[in-house]
Amino acid sequence: MAGKVTHVTDLNWHLPHIGAAMGLSEAFVSDCLKDGRSAVFFVTRKLATTLPGFGLVPSAQVKHALTDARGVWAVKCISTHGVDISKSKMRGVGRTFNQAEFEKMLAQLAGFFMADIVDFPRVPVWQINKEAIQTELKRRNTLGAAISRNEILHWLKNS
Repeated sequence: MAGKVTHVTDLNWHLPHIGAAMGLSEAFVSDCLKDGRSAVFFVTRKLATTLPGFGLVPSAQVKHALTDARGVWAVKCISTHGVDISKSKMRGVGRTFNQAEFEKMLAQLAGFFMADIVDFPRVPVWQINKEAIQTELKRRNTLGAAISRNEILHWLKNS
């Protein structure tokens, strides 16, 4: 299958309802859901109920992922800093990137959903098959590296 990038949806959240349901201010909810670590949980579940044919992967198998007839799709959030498609345990102070583990993870996926959370409550989402992301990472010669916000959005919007 050739590499493919598709804008699949714009998730729209009703911020006053979320805040009221959680007993939190709209500003607090907005701040939380512009942070990829918090947002990915909610984005994954919203996509599972929004996209026909997709469901949640049991959390014991893969965190923040969807499944369909083609396989498992990791969900990643694009923040003001960009996106990192490697596992979080491979990034940050005191952590080590493991190329073999990263390639094994990619081999197990059908692809990715990438959600741009910066303008929450409107969240555009793209679906990228594994071949497209592998081709782009090889082109960049940055397997496993974080990709800046400007670079990833340019690629998604122009693919």
